[in-house]
Amino acid sequence: MSKELKSSITQCGREITDQELDLILETVKMFPKLSQTDLAETICEHLGWYTASGRYKREACLKLLKKLEAGGALELPEKRRYSVPDRPGIVLRTRTTPSYSAVESSLGEPQREFIGPKLNSIYN
Repeated sequence: MSKELKSSITQCGREITDQELDLILETVKMFPKLSQTDLAETICEHLGWYTASGRYKREACLKLLKKLEAGGALELPEKRRYSVPDRPGIVLRTRTTPSYSAVESSLGEPQREFIGPKLNSIYN
């Protein structure tokens, strides 16, 4: 890598030091099977590069990695193609319940009962 590229890298307001750059290059070389996103998150963790909410500055790190790749400093792994697995459609089905006629027939016909004066006071 050229000395000019190494000494003048600024990404999202952060000056990247030579030590940090060496760490980035070593990380990319050490983990060639990681995806670009995983590499960016690993580098953010090593550099302590977080947003105000505590998340990794993944997008800024990915831009930095692409800038370094364009300068010939490193070679990023190929972008992976993720496919969404085929899922069966949602089938809306209600539980089967016995029909009302089956319930009524098991209980029989409703019976009317005469409530005499003694029981009438309970219900009124």
